[in-house]
Amino acid sequence: MDCEVGTNNDDYDGTNQMIGIELVNEKGNTVNHVGIIFLPTGSTGRQCNAQEIKQAICNQLIAGLSNIRLLTKEGWTVLKEQETQLQLGNILNENQVIKIRRAFDKPRIGIVNSTGTAQGFVFCNNDICLHELRQIMNHQIPHIQVFHFIDNNDWPVSAEQESKLTIPDVLINQQIKIHMIGHEMVKVSTFSGDTFPPHQSPTKIRRLSSKSLTFVRHKDKMRSNCRQPVDSTDGSNDKKQLLISYVRAEAAQHALNLKNNLVQQGFSVYLDVHEIKTGSDWQDSLNEAVSGCQVFIPLVTPRYGETQWTNREVKLADVLGKYILPVNFLTYWPPKSLAIQFATTQFIPWKTLEQIENEKMLGFHDKIEDITLWDLQYVQNAAFEISNRVAGLEHRLQKRPTLRSYASILPDTEELEFVKSPREGRPLIVVCAHPNDLCFVKNTLQPLLEKQEYEVTCTAKSDVMNHEANADTQIIDDNLSQSLCNEYQLLRSLTQDTNVALQMTETELEIYQGIQHKIDEAGLAIFVLSKSFAMCNFARAMVFYCEQRKRVVPLKIEEFPMPGWLSMLIGTNTYEDVGRKDWETSLVRSIERKLNTTLQSPCQDENKISKGIQKLKASLPENFFVYISGGTKFYCSKSQGLCRALGKQLAMLDDVAIVTGGFYGTGETVSSSFYEEREALQKDTSTWHVLPEMDESDHSKRSRQNADGTFRAVPYGNTLFSGQSVRERETIISRLFDVCILIEGGPGAAHEAEQFAWNDHVVIPLKSTGGAASGKFNVPKQIFQVPGGVNNHDWEALSSETLSANQISQAVFRIINSLKSLKTSSNGHDGYTKSNKTVHTLPNGLPCSQESGNTEIITDDMRC
Repeated sequence: MDCEVGTNNDDYDGTNQMIGIELVNEKGNTVNHVGIIFLPTGSTGRQCNAQEIKQAICNQLIAGLSNIRLLTKEGWTVLKEQETQLQLGNILNENQVIKIRRAFDKPRIGIVNSTGTAQGFVFCNNDICLHELRQIMNHQIPHIQVFHFIDNNDWPVSAEQESKLTIPDVLINQQIKIHMIGHEMVKVSTFSGDTFPPHQSPTKIRRLSSKSLTFVRHKDKMRSNCRQPVDSTDGSNDKKQLLISYVRAEAAQHALNLKNNLVQQGFSVYLDVHEIKTGSDWQDSLNEAVSGCQVFIPLVTPRYGETQWTNREVKLADVLGKYILPVNFLTYWPPKSLAIQFATTQFIPWKTLEQIENEKMLGFHDKIEDITLWDLQYVQNAAFEISNRVAGLEHRLQKRPTLRSYASILPDTEELEFVKSPREGRPLIVVCAHPNDLCFVKNTLQPLLEKQEYEVTCTAKSDVMNHEANADTQIIDDNLSQSLCNEYQLLRSLTQDTNVALQMTETELEIYQGIQHKIDEAGLAIFVLSKSFAMCNFARAMVFYCEQRKRVVPLKIEEFPMPGWLSMLIGTNTYEDVGRKDWETSLVRSIERKLNTTLQSPCQDENKISKGIQKLKASLPENFFVYISGGTKFYCSKSQGLCRALGKQLAMLDDVAIVTGGFYGTGETVSSSFYEEREALQKDTSTWHVLPEMDESDHSKRSRQNADGTFRAVPYGNTLFSGQSVRERETIISRLFDVCILIEGGPGAAHEAEQFAWNDHVVIPLKSTGGAASGKFNVPKQIFQVPGGVNNHDWEALSSETLSANQISQAVFRIINSLKSLKTSSNGHDGYTKSNKTVHTLPNGLPCSQESGNTEIITDDMRC
């Protein structure tokens, strides 16, 4: 029987029972006597359950208490689903008082240091590991950077133990104790035991005087004939002496810790997550930051240079003549994607020889090469070495040729016109080819170019690239694995300050420098695409070096399966093909257009993509989006059932939604299941489809394509159109959305996964479904690495052949929930990735609102 509860205090006539309401904090201490409510007396009143009593509190008291939790008379929190099972007698104490607590979407947890001084609080779920909590704290309490947790036994927790412990292991009375290391602590009022500390401005941290850096590189001297150098030490708050560049998925915490140590040594340090604010133009902000800094510090982890923005940042720093001082986390040098640029660059090892030997003696063999663990003492050593190197820069400069041709990554400023101007004399074209294709270059291509009065040079000459092709696997092979002794030898030599490119002979160094000089001087590069070229690591290094640095004309000379990284960097719709009847004429015209700087530039192409992202973003709600990729047909017997189960499972997340590319197969199956389940639950369907406006190719068997190349809307959910082709739509999608689920799939899906990886986004591959999701079609290997904040057991479930569709779907559910929580905790910063910088309104590229908390799922072209 329903309890008749009054809606206001006028109902009191002496027959109703008067009950006091007190507001308590997370520690159970009363912070406010809210007021009184009236409930009917007698047996009828005792029939009121907790849900009805909470409604009475909301009706009779202020509306601001609508989001509350009731406490039992013993002080235990009543969950929402328990309210109908408890009666008034369970929550009314002997003083005729009901205690309530503010309810939040996630629990609020206090953070105190080892002396009991409050440092703030965070919102997060109790089931996450401490490694995830650390990342949340870095964003929600930014002044806390270097610390370790103290567990509820008062034992310190090491960095490697954080992934094994969860919040209940360190939680005492709704607060967590930490020990802060290496910097002054912000002084905030101490918990009194009665209330959480009132809001107040923290005491200002003492500002260290900045060191003055005065040095000029060889490139700057070359430019001085035509312009005055830019002063980057004018004291402006917008310019920092040092800039840290990193792959967020691999080194976000490392970058934060290194910045903290460098600031302690007196440097001003630029770190994107702290400097770029919501609403800023990310591209312009980074251009200004790189232009204004004096020393560029890349944290070279395995994927550094192989994501879009780390690749462009380090190129821009190089072209602008910045002193580049890498911190190397690899066991080899140079990194394969930056082999040309970094061939002669000195670096600082992330661990010294002594540190490695100590770890070996202590039996920490797994820790030696685990780059996810960078102990604070090692960070401090690296910061100290950076300080020493910077202090002696005037004596350590390397001379490099000045870039004398167009570079699309450069900011459009007058002082850089000299760098972007063409070389004197005839235009120089560099032909990047494999030695196996030298015959075609000498007999066909070179005569054609020289007939047009171009100067031609080729990287495939026998004395240059032939040597490199033979030594290729020894220098930058993907499967390179050195013995520990070799690593010791490398690091020992580094500590003695000798040439860091120790894996190269003097001849090999000359090769790299020679080819670098050729590319720098050229106005245009031609890639001779063949199977040999696609399989050659040095050819890959040339493509990465030229991307965004040079005008490029790809020329395909034979049929071969093009790797995803190659088609992504050059664009499969833009290459010339000798198989076409008039390829010579087409090639000449393409070269003329590329060399004509008055025509459309790559910057304009980039602006087109950026505008497409902005337009699409403006049409979407402020939600968290999950993107579905895979095949347009099912080849694995379990895939269709898994897609149905996955859609139904994800629909249970109120703050998750789906977007598709409108193609048949995996995307449509997941999204339709999601849509139907949301309707059944009477929730917002939150299902979107993003199709290209048109495409010249025939996709009618895989999608709802019309005869004129346009596409029809999907009959359920919301359909949007973006891009002038499927590939252009893919580029926009892969930059805008942070998470992609990959199910089965062929070469098209593999290319899409490559795009997401290139943008430093998370791909969740359901390996058990086969195809691209299992690693076929040259899908990038890094998508199989466990993302930060994700449980290892859940990630392993994606590969299981024995788990049911429901069990795998539940694992994906938890993975999505972890990634979503991590992004939400970033509070408008970069979250767990940093690749959406082309979107000029939010660093994340994806609108993020803690208030709405909605997430949507998007599926794209599920081509096989």
